[in-house]
Amino acid sequence: MRRGFTMIELIFVIVILGILAAVAIPKLTATRDDANIAKGLTEVQMAIGDFGAYYTAQGRFADSVSEMTNVANFDNTSVNASKSGAEIIYQTAIGSQKDPCVKITFYEAGVINVAAGSGSGTVCTEMLKDRTLNTTIHSNSGNISFGGTGINRD
Repeated sequence: MRRGFTMIELIFVIVILGILAAVAIPKLTATRDDANIAKGLTEVQMAIGDFGAYYTAQGRFADSVSEMTNVANFDNTSVNASKSGAEIIYQTAIGSQKDPCVKITFYEAGVINVAAGSGSGTVCTEMLKDRTLNTTIHSNSGNISFGGTGINRD
């Protein structure tokens, strides 16, 4: 008498494993996207805070964005932020491609403008649906003013 699995038993096991994989793989992908969304939102908010802290401490924006923040997912951290109209774009990474998600423009007198980028990927789209980021972009036309009025820095 031989012991072992019959062909029918093996087929059932393979079918059950296939069903489990079909259910588990989309859940894992969604979890990864959720993590990337949370990371992107945190980095954008952290960078805005860093820009405000730098401006408040120095009375001006730096000659380079990398002097003000260590958030790495901006397209050009060497841009001269002290020049009015200088732009940087926060990009989410989708494999080797970058998705331009949030655009930040620096202006004189301690004002930055936060606007939606042209990205259309899932992570970028979900980031822009976030209540906090959406409010930042749409309240006061996306302008955030650091410092105050009437402050004499001499």
